Amino acid sequence: MLALKGEHATHRKRNALMQDARPRWKVMLLTGLFVAAAAGSFCVAEEQRGLDPALQGKWSRQVKTPTGVATIIKEHLGDKTILTAYDDQGKVMYAHESKFACETSGRVKIFTILQRRITVGPGAGQVTTEKNPFVYRIVDDQFIEVRGVLEEDPNPPGMVVWKRVKDSET
Repeated sequence: MLALKGEHATHRKRNALMQDARPRWKVMLLTGLFVAAAAGSFCVAEEQRGLDPALQGKWSRQVKTPTGVATIIKEHLGDKTILTAYDDQGKVMYAHESKFACETSGRVKIFTILQRRITVGPGAGQVTTEKNPFVYRIVDDQFIEVRGVLEEDPNPPGMVVWKRVKDSET
């Protein structure tokens, strides 16, 4: 009889542990599902906020000027852009910071500069809040801007191609 009591007590302890563990498994499972859903919805949230993850990072292009070749670097960080133009000696000629949003309209992606503040060069300190939209596309390591094709863009049509700056190039 003693053995039965001992076995019964062991079963009770094991059952109590199992019942105690069941809610933990449910909590762990629900927590895991919540974390997975939150991670998946992060990209959706970024898109809803008007951000395109493919834009993030540094981009560069070179432009001929009367004094040589200027290198322009722009970096997209979240919904902000920092653009800096360097002369052929590496001296900063111009810089601005801006906020932007992205959207898709039909089959094209639209990048809209919402606000721009010039930080270096002519007009330093000037803030522009006029929206400046243009069509864009990213192909491989190229960020292609097509300006002057949207109804609200008064600029003449033109295309600008930026090259992605790799981490090893910075």
